[in-house]
Amino acid sequence: MKEKLTSNEVKEFTRVYGGQNKAVALLERAGWPVGRLPTTNQDAAHFWREVESQLAWGIIDDGRQILLRMAAEEYPANATFKAGLAAAEDGAGSGLLAAPTLTDQSDVVTVRDNDVTSDEGSVEAVVGQVSPPACEASTGSSAADGGSTAVVVEAPNAPASRRRPRRFRWLAVSGVCAVVVIGIVFFFVPDSREPGPPQLAPHCGLQPNDSFYGSVTPAAGSGCVGVSDNISNFQIDDDAPPDQKLNDVGQLIWNLNQKVKDDPHVTLVLIGDLTEPPPQKESGVSVLRVNEREHLLGVAAAQMVNNKGTNTKVEVLFANAGPRMESADIVGRQLVDLMARDNRLNIVGVVGPEFSRKPTDRLVQFLLEHKIPVMAPTLAYDKFTAGPHPPLYFQIVAPDKAEASAMVSYAIQNVVPTRARAEAVVLDSDDTTDLYPNDLSRDVLAAARADGFRIQPEPPFRSIRGTPPTGASHENSFTVGNELCHWNGSEEPFPGVVFFDGRAEDFADLLRGIDQGCASHRYPAIVADGDAAGLLADPHNRNIAPAIHFDYVSLAAVVHGTRPCELLAPELGDFRTYSADGPDFDAFYQTLCLNSTGSHPDLDEKALIFFDAINIYAAAEHKLGPGVVAPLAIADKLGETDITGASGKIKWDGTETGAPQNKPVTIMSESQDPADPAMRANPRHAVDCLPIADSRYNCKE
Repeated sequence: MKEKLTSNEVKEFTRVYGGQNKAVALLERAGWPVGRLPTTNQDAAHFWREVESQLAWGIIDDGRQILLRMAAEEYPANATFKAGLAAAEDGAGSGLLAAPTLTDQSDVVTVRDNDVTSDEGSVEAVVGQVSPPACEASTGSSAADGGSTAVVVEAPNAPASRRRPRRFRWLAVSGVCAVVVIGIVFFFVPDSREPGPPQLAPHCGLQPNDSFYGSVTPAAGSGCVGVSDNISNFQIDDDAPPDQKLNDVGQLIWNLNQKVKDDPHVTLVLIGDLTEPPPQKESGVSVLRVNEREHLLGVAAAQMVNNKGTNTKVEVLFANAGPRMESADIVGRQLVDLMARDNRLNIVGVVGPEFSRKPTDRLVQFLLEHKIPVMAPTLAYDKFTAGPHPPLYFQIVAPDKAEASAMVSYAIQNVVPTRARAEAVVLDSDDTTDLYPNDLSRDVLAAARADGFRIQPEPPFRSIRGTPPTGASHENSFTVGNELCHWNGSEEPFPGVVFFDGRAEDFADLLRGIDQGCASHRYPAIVADGDAAGLLADPHNRNIAPAIHFDYVSLAAVVHGTRPCELLAPELGDFRTYSADGPDFDAFYQTLCLNSTGSHPDLDEKALIFFDAINIYAAAEHKLGPGVVAPLAIADKLGETDITGASGKIKWDGTETGAPQNKPVTIMSESQDPADPAMRANPRHAVDCLPIADSRYNCKE
């Protein structure tokens, strides 16, 4: 039976169960689904009004009666709980109801008052009038009703770059009922003086009858995070140029999902950074939005290929872990809970996550502990492939150590003979949460020393988005770029090879610093890591400093691998049947395939990797037979993979670590195109570095 609490009962639950832990514990004992618990980043009144709404939707059978019975047992002298329980048991409660809206916030006003303070400093108060609860004396007996105010205390707004995740605690403060009844005031007090972002709607606007209600939630600094079949649930700021939008490709994937709902299919969860900050509106330049879009393009293309004919059909869910995977822990818990409570989803594994950071490390370990296969298209952190582990982790790109060896081999074979000395500066960031740059730089240093480079010491630079050590005063990559143009105080650039081991934003700033500092237009030789490929997915970013010639690690083998259009899409006519109820698929095909071949910058190589990831899962399911939803069996078949896909050779057959065997590492050379009247930069050629003995690579062109 679907019953909602009466208004007096909501007030009493708000008053008596106002503490966060106490309220959640009551709901859990009542049998509330864990993933559907109301969010706790709101005041107690809103929490219990959301409980009221969920009861009206029928979240549990006889929910009102169960809650009232438990509360009456805990507080046997409470008149409201006793009367409500008696009415519910007699069938005279509030009755069957139509579903209400989540929360009516029309009575909430916002005021800024620097005089309202806590022991942690000045705050902003969001004040809403709440219906007056009963005021009880310390003996537990009821007193007369009185007015009350619910106050949510939240730090003032500040620039997004200074916002940190907040942890809230609930404090119930009761007044003295002698002359005037003050009621209960609920405070959300930040644990830090640092301000947090504005509050988003509970459950990010999803209604209780939505399948993914409870799996999408606001997260400080990350927007809406969680798991959903609809990318728009993450409230992505998509005010961007067409090639930097995410929602349109996400809608395409959603449409493809709908076409297989009634057919045997498997479901994959794409874990990524879907709320990467949008482009800077004043410049129209984004660092990684195009890169994220092309991940989605590769996924959509693979769905198109598989969701027709007799191929294994694929549904894709979105899992947003926030910028740089900051909310990866939340996503892991939500995904595991979602799989536990809804076996109709047919989830057999994940594609992702991105960025080898500490939250990513925890997420991968968490998923593996819960026996969920993980296929990582872009991760390269050595720890993930260090030694035997349960055969559930599969990595498409070469590990850090192999990437580092290839970078050094390429430099000694192709850069030193023509434009640099055998000296090296290794640049990495001081970000203590970022595992990839620090790991890669250690591997590059070891490989460079082994190949005879003389190492010039250079302290780590301060990362744009990083968390530096306490007291660090390192220079940023822009300043380092300037200094490389005036090596040892001269007017000459560094004469050796600069190995860049950092993130895309910092590489962009390095190029800007070199461009400004090298007035003579003589530039140091640069070999950059695989993160640079994400930056260069956007043609705008390719022309940050087009005159600077540099080399970088591509994540797809575009020389010995197949050309994208041979696999990404067959004939255009095959997709015309989709166009009646979805986006413009003809235009999609045009963007993905006809204008993008080989190493053309309009289609970054990462699209090819994500395309391969979906196809490999589909091939593994095909071996098992249609309709088999068995993650461990899928993992066994993934371990037999030995293919040449759109991104190059991928072989896990025979490995115990999840690292691809004998994986080539492709190095792209970026420079101005003499045939281009605008002298824009483009990838000029690519070299596949092939593994040989002693952890070295043959990078001869």
